[in-house]
Amino acid sequence: MARKHRGARAHPPGTCRQRGAEGLCRKCAAAFMGVSADTFDRHVAPSIACVSIGSKRTYTVETLHAWQAQHTTHPPVLLVPHARSAPYSFSPRQVPVTLLRASDPEYQRRLAQRNYDRTVERVEEKRTLRREAIDRAEARMAKRPEQLAHEEVGSLGRWQGDAFKPFPEEELAAHFRDDRQRERLAAEIHKLRDRDRRLRKGERTRLRHLKEKLDARE
Repeated sequence: MARKHRGARAHPPGTCRQRGAEGLCRKCAAAFMGVSADTFDRHVAPSIACVSIGSKRTYTVETLHAWQAQHTTHPPVLLVPHARSAPYSFSPRQVPVTLLRASDPEYQRRLAQRNYDRTVERVEEKRTLRREAIDRAEARMAKRPEQLAHEEVGSLGRWQGDAFKPFPEEELAAHFRDDRQRERLAAEIHKLRDRDRRLRKGERTRLRHLKEKLDARE
């Protein structure tokens, strides 16, 4: 019967820590994390570094601590009313790292700057889309009826039974020469311009308020 090597003897979980070893075996590392060896193999071992000595793998305590820090989550903090503080106060142990960061004036200033820059970017994008819609309507208004008919032929028509029959180009040209059609195009342009003017007014007000908040944090 083959004799087992003395270093390969199984020992109770936690023995490596008791001996003061720098590296923990698989079972001791699992015990250090508070899980079974199988759970350690599935969830922890694949994502951390190990020290290979022959066929044996050991895990340093610093590596296990780093894994714990990366996978630590904080529960939401409840605001507790305090009689001498309006409206809420925290005890030192209740304040998480994220809340401490949010209360930092420099962090608040950078957050306000980012909010202002993103709002300016979105406002410019919306203004560009509205300007393009007005330009398309004005370009359509400037075209001759024959040109509009040539571009729209095949897309406008009527249903006859189950078949779609496009309007002839001559009939479309006569339709676009109608004064009522020109009035509809002019009314559409006026509506687009009025909407753009109203939205620009609201956007200027919003940007002014955001700028005032940003200047107050300087």
